[in-house]
Amino acid sequence: MPCGTFASPAVSDDASPSVHRALIATNTSGAARRNTRRSRVRWAPNTTMSGAPGAAARAASMACSNNGRPWRRKSCLGRPSRREPPAASSTQASAGERWAANRTMSHYTQAVTQIRLGLAHADEAPSIARMSRQLVEYGLKWSWTDARVEQCLRNRDCVVLAARDRRRLVGFAIMEFYDIHAHLALLAVQPGYQRQGLGRSLLEWLEASARTAGIFSIRLELRASNDTARLFYERLGYREAGRKQAYYDGREDALRMLRDLAVATTSGAAPP
Repeated sequence: MPCGTFASPAVSDDASPSVHRALIATNTSGAARRNTRRSRVRWAPNTTMSGAPGAAARAASMACSNNGRPWRRKSCLGRPSRREPPAASSTQASAGERWAANRTMSHYTQAVTQIRLGLAHADEAPSIARMSRQLVEYGLKWSWTDARVEQCLRNRDCVVLAARDRRRLVGFAIMEFYDIHAHLALLAVQPGYQRQGLGRSLLEWLEASARTAGIFSIRLELRASNDTARLFYERLGYREAGRKQAYYDGREDALRMLRDLAVATTSGAAPP
């Protein structure tokens, strides 16, 4: 046999009819399988999907190769292959949802970082008095009027601290300094900016000023019914030191709280 050529099986003329029928059936079954494969490929139009020519034909052949069910790789034991990628869960966030969440968080971080603390200006006295009436003195006789805030701004022993989001006043705190202690008179934060650490920043700024002035005792009063404010000050190291009967308008009790900054500074413990 010449090198590089292939010969068909040799069959003698005197071979039995059964041998001829077996060879014909073998050749016919092979041709049928080839025609079936060609028909599967020709079944789908030769269009373009995702920029790849003939992708529709390949997708159709894969879809029909498993009796109409989607094709899936299987291991030698008939089980799904470990290389098969897991199906996407409905609980997993899509790329769009993750992008939206990251964008919301970036806006939140940007809003917080744009808040600046500084001494209040004289033209902010009406806004401070209005916030005190709405957020602190609600239901009580209005005592921190515009005139009282302006008087505190002119007093060298009183610090009025303002928190601004760009030019908008979003929080404030007023502290009065005496010989051996300081008194926190007011602290308020707009509802849209609460629970973001702004109140804590205002108080810590004033406490640092008291330490600089050599004052290590901070006192304050709050409504006995205001559990939220009491927990807030307790987390910052303040403790209850007494109760004043009918302190507010002669009809509502007040809790006295204080903090010793000297103890906190000596121990080196950070506020809780």
